[in-house]
Amino acid sequence: MRAKKRAVVAMSGGVDSSVTAALMQQRGYDVLGVTMQLNGGREEQMILDAQAVCERLGIPHEVLDLRQVFRTEVIDPFLAAYLQGETPNPCVICNEKIKFGALWRGARALQAERFATGHYAQLEERDGRVALVRGADPNKDQSYFLSRIERDLLPRVRFPLGDTTKAETRAIAEDLGLEVAAKKDSQDICFIRNESYVDFLEREVEGGLQPGAIRHVDGRELGQHHGIHRYTRGQRRGLGLSAPEPLYVTDLQPGEVIVGPKEALMAKGLVTRGAHWLRWPTAPEVFTAEVKYRYRSPAVAAEVRLKDEGFEVIFAEPVRAIAPGQLAVVYLGDEVAGSGWIEGVLR
Repeated sequence: MRAKKRAVVAMSGGVDSSVTAALMQQRGYDVLGVTMQLNGGREEQMILDAQAVCERLGIPHEVLDLRQVFRTEVIDPFLAAYLQGETPNPCVICNEKIKFGALWRGARALQAERFATGHYAQLEERDGRVALVRGADPNKDQSYFLSRIERDLLPRVRFPLGDTTKAETRAIAEDLGLEVAAKKDSQDICFIRNESYVDFLEREVEGGLQPGAIRHVDGRELGQHHGIHRYTRGQRRGLGLSAPEPLYVTDLQPGEVIVGPKEALMAKGLVTRGAHWLRWPTAPEVFTAEVKYRYRSPAVAAEVRLKDEGFEVIFAEPVRAIAPGQLAVVYLGDEVAGSGWIEGVLR
């Protein structure tokens, strides 16, 4: 009798990863649930929930200690980005470096042939390759967060929830009698618990985050801030300024907050670094596509120009409040072609 293929499922104790484990089991895999320990003992309930689901499904469960690599690859760069005036996206980095990096290497050490997660995205065979495609539910599509996966890994990955909605996932969990069926989704960054972003940054940054000037886009100094980490691009309220016109945060520089009128938030394009391609563009240097410049923004029609290690994007219409440090993801139709880290804004 042919032995079952082993599949490691990344389990967080939530409904998505729990149903993923069940679906992989139903598809005939020898499933092993693995939970990442990342935050120095803050995941006790998560681990207990994952263990309970594995016991219910009759599959083994292991905890993989990735605290050191998580600190080095995710938390430290997150802090450094804020000091530079960037708006980092630690979930993307975690997927690239930890879940589909360190955890996958751990899965391979456990003789796993497949690696499954509870992301809402799809994989399809196209032109002899595996393509990363938007999830069927546009409200839950997480292909943006997966755009940094190594192309060679895609044939080994499985996203069983890619063609389902969240309501359908919860219904499956209820049918299976899983206690996590009604568990709320986590809305926060996993390593910031029971405190605000501001408190976390001020506690973690050695020497503290320094005050500095609030400067108008025309160069005038209008006031003082108490740390650039307290501000976000597009912010209007809470600036503590008196001005004849509404002012918005248009940019963050090391030590300085830049403000200006609403129209100063608009940009015609962006420049990226660290381009990562899952599908090489059909055009050699310039091509048309749709680009998401943050997760919660819709994909926007644009012209993409390849540049050294990155690419330049010129949008068909100006867009608002682009944030360096975020990820720009390029879509060709419903497929993720590639991505790059935003390092500059084109006005």
